[in-house]
Amino acid sequence: MGICIDRSYPGGLRVLVGMSGGVDSSVAALLLRRQGCRVAGITMKTWRGTSDRRCSGRPACIGPGEGADAEKAATICEKLGMPHSVVDLSAEFEEAVLSGFRSDYSSGLTPNPCVICNRAIKFGSLWAKASSAGEFDLFATGHYARIVHGEPPARHRLLMGLDRMKDQSYFLGLLTQDQLGRTLLPLGGLTKAEVRGIAREAGWIDLADSRESQDLAEGGGYAGLLRQDAQRPGPVVNPDGCVIGTHKGTAFFTIGQRKGLGIGGLKRPLFVTRLDPSSSTVFVGPRELLLSTGLRASEMNWVAWEDPPREFEARARIRSRHEPAAARVTVSNDGDSVEMMFDEPQSAVTPGQLVVLYDCESVLGAGRITGAAGQQGLP
Repeated sequence: MGICIDRSYPGGLRVLVGMSGGVDSSVAALLLRRQGCRVAGITMKTWRGTSDRRCSGRPACIGPGEGADAEKAATICEKLGMPHSVVDLSAEFEEAVLSGFRSDYSSGLTPNPCVICNRAIKFGSLWAKASSAGEFDLFATGHYARIVHGEPPARHRLLMGLDRMKDQSYFLGLLTQDQLGRTLLPLGGLTKAEVRGIAREAGWIDLADSRESQDLAEGGGYAGLLRQDAQRPGPVVNPDGCVIGTHKGTAFFTIGQRKGLGIGGLKRPLFVTRLDPSSSTVFVGPRELLLSTGLRASEMNWVAWEDPPREFEARARIRSRHEPAAARVTVSNDGDSVEMMFDEPQSAVTPGQLVVLYDCESVLGAGRITGAAGQQGLP
């Protein structure tokens, strides 16, 4: 069970491992040590003051326990006989992640802060600060994805993780070629069960049996992060234009949401179909109103090409747990934006979220969804 390292360094690779205190990043460090790499662990501090929130080493971006996570990571590093440090990135996190997060929710978008955190903070500012002294060759994390490093002019490729149920290539879709080139993902060829088994063999029983962390959308509890204009009460409106309820703020909803609408006595379930922050209105309707024949996306990051073809076929993933759907993609002349049409209509295309394009298991590129096409309530 080796790690494919397609380059050689005198005296072994010097690898910095982003550690959250969880089983994935801990096992990643262990495997690199077993490969003979010279490894050091590092944990990010992303919240100012005494706030006990964190941005974990997995895709989870907001939750309790930042201090406890750092202690767990330090303990694991001590057991492995490797140094550990904590770096304060709270200012960078506020600027690059939280400010955009607040702005997006106030605009009726549903952002994905984990994706931005990965590109700007975890694989960006963290590496920049920690590697400034030139002590490390590569950076590693516990993400379930794979990277095939290419020698120039070949590009570095990003692939799905072997464990499709845990695949996290979606969360890495905005990484640049430079970031991919300096990154190792030791867990990409393993399943979650195998990772837990390695932890148990190492005697880390509690770590092996620990619960999965949650991301922002799943964990909730983020009202305190939002601007007041995103928490303005307003009406819930059905397709006939009738007010059928009230809500506490559009920021607490996302396209496709069914639970938490506070509406009872319905003959069939209703889903959030549109948000209008300007009037603080949540529009709801039956499931068929969520169907879209295509989407538009911008701020494209191309992994497979420097200059993408103007038209191609791909499979598009519009949420982290969405099964990629076949689509025809048309690229703008400057390569910054795309329009795509699905072979079959897809449900709950959500502006603000990431769309990641795949060719089989290989990531072609990724961008931010700006709108849905053909959302007409297909029967």
